Amino acid sequence: MQYVVLDDSRQGKELGWTPDTLAAALRVPLAAIGVWVVRREGLGSALGKDGLEGGEHLSPDAYKAKTEKVWRIVESTLRFRRP
Repeated sequence: MQYVVLDDSRQGKELGWTPDTLAAALRVPLAAIGVWVVRREGLGSALGKDGLEGGEHLSPDAYKAKTEKVWRIVESTLRFRRP
């Protein structure tokens, strides 16, 4: 699975996060649960989407559990770390 951060990602902008700082901050905690962070430059929301991709190989329950872990990490990073 991978977590994609695009140039026009809105996640964390109101807290001062740039796409580069967000991707860098998420790399280590998400790698700990087996999720790669991919920073895609030059892509707008019309060409792609940010967030979690992949996981087709997981069972529905495993996918749901992994997704919940990812969002907990993203939320805690945005809320408790500073860019």
